[in-house]
Parts: sequence; C-alpha cells; structure tokens
Amino acid sequence: METRSRDSCGLDQQDASLTVPSRTPAFVPGFVALLFFATLLVSLVRAQDNYEIQVYSYETVEPRATMLEIHSNFTVEGSKTVQDGMLPTNHTEHETLEITQGINNWSEVGFYLFSSIQPDDGWQWVGDHIRPRCAFLLNGIGRWA
Repeated sequence: METRSRDSCGLDQQDASLTVPSRTPAFVPGFVALLFFATLLVSLVRAQDNYEIQVYSYETVEPRATMLEIHSNFTVEGSKTVQDGMLPTNHTEHETLEITQGINNWSEVGFYLFSSIQPDDGWQWVGDHIRPRCAFLLNGIGRWA
C-alpha cells in the first residue's frame, strides 16, 4: 500500500523508494587489471645497462665551447661471477667521462670514455664512443643563427 502526503507547497508526495542503478564504465575493470599487471611487471624488472647514461634534452653546446661531464653508476647488488665474458658487477663502479665540443650553432660532437672500477681488479678501460648531434628547427623550436 502506498502512502501519500503533502509537502510544504501542498503537492502530493508519494512514499516510494528510488533506486538509481550504479554502472561502472566498461573500460574500468580492464584498466584496473592492466594497471595491476604493469605494476607487478615493473616490480619484477631490475635490469639496467652497466654503462647507462641518462641523457636530458638540452641546447647544443655553444660554438668553440667544451662541456665536460662525468657519469657515475654504482652497482649495489650485481652478479658475483663472470657471465658471458663480462666481469662480475657486484659492488662495481662505472665511470663515464663525457667531453662535448660545440661545432657551430646547430651541431656538436661528444666523446665518451667508459671505465670500470672492480673491487678486486682496480680501474679498467672498457671502451669509448663518439656521438655527433645536430639540432633541427621544428615548429619554431630550435636554434639557428
């Protein structure tokens, strides 16, 4: 049995409960599952290249100027035996010396010298690398003179 009452304006009010269906957008469960598995995967991945250098975007070095940087990576927990010809990485310090010379307003050349300090074997040369770099004008961003 329904009951009716009047509100302050004198209008009939019906005593009935109103239910609003709650709906979750279809993509939410899939997104949550993807986020869960991505987080799980990231927590399992513990790899890093032995001589990884973080490179940030920046203007090229000014013409006739030289930039000197040193990049240091210390492996807290690594391999303890020779693997595929690579020396153990446990408690190893990797030092990379970077020397970059500005050529003109839109180019530079970088030289990298890679070295490794092994706990038992001392300081060793590992290799070197030359990196040319050019800046281009894209959508008004860049440097031209």
